[in-house]
Amino acid sequence: MSLTPSGHLLATGHPEGGFFVFDVSARTAPQPIRTMKGHLLDVHTVQFFPSGTVLLSGGTDLTLKIWTILQDGQCVAELKGHKRGILSTDMVERGRNVVSSSFDGTAKLWDVPSQAPLHSWTLPESPQAGGPSPINQVKIFPHPTPSGPSPEGHLVILSGENGVLQVCDVRERKSVFSCVGPSPINSAVGLPSTDLVVAGRSDGRVCCWDLRKGDQVVGEYLFPYTSVSKIVGGGEKKCWIG
Repeated sequence: MSLTPSGHLLATGHPEGGFFVFDVSARTAPQPIRTMKGHLLDVHTVQFFPSGTVLLSGGTDLTLKIWTILQDGQCVAELKGHKRGILSTDMVERGRNVVSSSFDGTAKLWDVPSQAPLHSWTLPESPQAGGPSPINQVKIFPHPTPSGPSPEGHLVILSGENGVLQVCDVRERKSVFSCVGPSPINSAVGLPSTDLVVAGRSDGRVCCWDLRKGDQVVGEYLFPYTSVSKIVGGGEKKCWIG
């Protein structure tokens, strides 16, 4: 599910190879203004580009697709390279580069104009898994640099089904932080203007790390008898938990 920056349009994937786009600006029950189809199987992730007129989708058919929404509603590009279904996506800056994660155990950085993969990350293996682990979510963390936020300061957070959380430098393509826990990590975000990363686990734990202090947990909260499926950054050292 994704909203345009203006908050007027909402996109949501569906299991028949497509997604719906709704106009949610009116105070009435939203109606789909477009029904887009082009994937062969389930669509797991949809995300608007910052312009609000172009959308990225990914699904079980191993493919990322880029669509125009307000013009002719066509697929204008495909990004291919994953070997199993795509689980999540995110964008760097205005969307010249995007990142994706997959059941195949990789997270990929893509160059949108050339439709080519630039780099692929994998997670370290953990005692819970004997092979590559699905990466449940990939999330860009605009991390401050000495000269202020910039594309060079972006980090990418990888949330592993094997309990591994890894943070990588987008420009240098290398890991800058890694830790492992007792249960799958479903979602993680970096809090703006800080070094803090917050992650939600399948065992109901929400954990916080300070990237300057290594893999020691600096804060933890337990939601008994439930799984934390989504963490969304709220700004000002706040986040939403679902």
